[in-house]
Amino acid sequence: MEDFHIYTSSTGLEQINIKLPHEIKNGKWQIGLSEISYYKFKSLFPTIDVYCDIIEPNIKNGISLQILRRVYSEKGEVTVRFNPIFYCNVLRDTFDSVSLYLKPASDDISSFESTTVNCSLHIRRLNND
Repeated sequence: MEDFHIYTSSTGLEQINIKLPHEIKNGKWQIGLSEISYYKFKSLFPTIDVYCDIIEPNIKNGISLQILRRVYSEKGEVTVRFNPIFYCNVLRDTFDSVSLYLKPASDDISSFESTTVNCSLHIRRLNND
């Protein structure tokens, strides 16, 4: 199995675009969020969904969404290392970028302005057995 770790840091939470150092290709891949830290500008929402543009959609409240992981916290500052890492299947067999964005799970449109997000992703190729 091949695997890659990607670390990124971004100011603001609109969309975090991650350009990979090289194209990942030819295979069935999975991606998981292994670590995340951020400061919630407004601590009104304890649950955040991390969306990813390259994963197979899953169902939330009867709607198909590309949620990579749900993060729970009741504090304004969040630092979480996930163990185990939950993986989602990647839609494509070749890709060179990943886009993430965070949104309150309550669908509240509250802002995360002036926030720095640090996260680590783990990408792995599935065996073709």
